[in-house]
Amino acid sequence: MGDFVQVAKLSEIQPGQRKDFWVEGQKVLIFNIEGTLYAVDESCPHRECALSKGKLSDKAIICPCHYAQFNLETGEVLVQPTSNPPTVALPVHKVKVEDGNIFVAIQEDVDFY
Repeated sequence: MGDFVQVAKLSEIQPGQRKDFWVEGQKVLIFNIEGTLYAVDESCPHRECALSKGKLSDKAIICPCHYAQFNLETGEVLVQPTSNPPTVALPVHKVKVEDGNIFVAIQEDVDFY
C-alpha cells in the first residue's frame, strides 16, 4: 500500500456526493455515504467503464456499461457483468480524514475474486 496523499477538503464531497481524483497516477473515485468516505478505482475492472457515471445502491456501485455491482467497502463483486468475461473485484483504497482534509492511500492488492 502506498502512503496517504491529501486529495481534497472534506467540504468538497458532501454526503450523497462523489468526486474523482488522481492519486499516485491512479484515478480514484471517492463517495460520501451518510458521512462515511469510500475510495475505489474509478474504472470498472471488467472493461474500464467510468464508475463515476454509475448508479449507487446503498453501499454498492453499479457499472453503467455492463451492470456489474461492487461493494464499496470491500470491492467484492456482488453481481457479475451482463457480458463476458466475468470480472474481478474492484480495488478499494484506504481513506482517512484529518483536520478537515481527505487523504487516500492506494492499495495494491485485491482479496476478492
